[in-house]
Amino acid sequence: MVSALFARVVVILFLVVTVPGAIAQQRQPDTPQSSATAPAPETLLMLVRNALAALNQANFTGNYTVLHALGTPTFQASHTSADLGIVFAPLRTQGADLSPALVLTPELTEAAVVGPDGSLKIVGFVPSQPLRITFGLSFKPVTGRWRLDGLTVSTVPVQPVASPPAKKADEKAKEGR
Repeated sequence: MVSALFARVVVILFLVVTVPGAIAQQRQPDTPQSSATAPAPETLLMLVRNALAALNQANFTGNYTVLHALGTPTFQASHTSADLGIVFAPLRTQGADLSPALVLTPELTEAAVVGPDGSLKIVGFVPSQPLRITFGLSFKPVTGRWRLDGLTVSTVPVQPVASPPAKKADEKAKEGR
């Protein structure tokens, strides 16, 4: 009786220890690897949106601790939450809303690339109006996940695209007939 119970406990412990690791490996196809290949476009989109959303929320609340915590250990050691607040004060003061990055597809101005040190660089913009959101993001792999290692974000005024006045001219021409 005791040996049967012991056998069941051993089997349960084995499953508890090994199964979650196997499941986690199956769920993370785009985890950072040592190869110099950039992640899939879906992963790049997720990384850009997550970073810009974190910065937008930090600017909105004035609390940069989550943005700080999302960084690599090197990023965290180099920048305090207060430092991040100072760096992004101009965006916060301007009242820049980065939330269009959650629904608009960012456009990359350079191909995403993984450098020799394993860092992933993503550079581009979000085609929002009246302010275009430009970004330069750097990520490094930490325990199987891409973690923020640097970011520059700014907004640039964009001229609104005017609709062509051709319809009004065509309507006046038809009325004159």
